[in-house]
Amino acid sequence: MINYIRIDHVHVTVPPGEEHKAQQFYANVLGFENMSRAKELSDSSGYWFKVADIEFHIDTKGNVAKGRQHFALEISNLKEARSHLEANDVTIMEQTLILGRQRFMFEDPWGNRIEFLEFDK
Repeated sequence: MINYIRIDHVHVTVPPGEEHKAQQFYANVLGFENMSRAKELSDSSGYWFKVADIEFHIDTKGNVAKGRQHFALEISNLKEARSHLEANDVTIMEQTLILGRQRFMFEDPWGNRIEFLEFDK
């Protein structure tokens, strides 16, 4: 059993050269609050926003690997979830370590990426 807490973030992509227009749209039209990205990812491009208690990340399709678009779910039992997925033949994709959280990604059978994360206590 996987213990879900909430959606943590959504990551979308825009065409190369459109990231600044996208930043303006999400900040000025939709009212998303600009935020700093995790320092471990500071060398990547794009923008991060806060909307309610969810983060929203945008980047260009040219700067991220195919399939990088994803949503992330915060859970409270990451080790057990990993074991459950592996027992069901799901391949785990390790991710860059970010201070204060453990995380990994995987793909559903149709190639959609999903990230599971658990914040350190």
